[in-house]
Amino acid sequence: TDTQKIKEWNPVLIPIEGDLKEGAKLKYEFNQDDNNKSVIPATVKQMVYGKLLNQTGGMPGILTFDHKYILEPSNEGTKVIIHEDYRGIMVPFWNPAPVEKAYTRLNEALRNRVVQLKKNGGN
Repeated sequence: TDTQKIKEWNPVLIPIEGDLKEGAKLKYEFNQDDNNKSVIPATVKQMVYGKLLNQTGGMPGILTFDHKYILEPSNEGTKVIIHEDYRGIMVPFWNPAPVEKAYTRLNEALRNRVVQLKKNGGN
């Protein structure tokens, strides 16, 4: 939830404006890949500390997203789920595969950060 520290482990969605709280408007630098960077506005729909961050955005009727980071307890610690639903007339014509690859990079970066923190005793 510390937007200043997200960029230390998240190379994909970097907050550049706003706070992570319900109703807040944010802007992210979205680094889909090395050649595709953009600014994405979003609104925090729901925030449950330690469990859920739900954000929405896009162009209503054209292409919108409902994005969720879900944290669930697991035997190994915490399971992180990134889920995104798309709506609008452009959905049948849009290929989400590059975005899915970016989210895979995000998950890998988070995993690497957790491993690094464990090696350093949690600091």
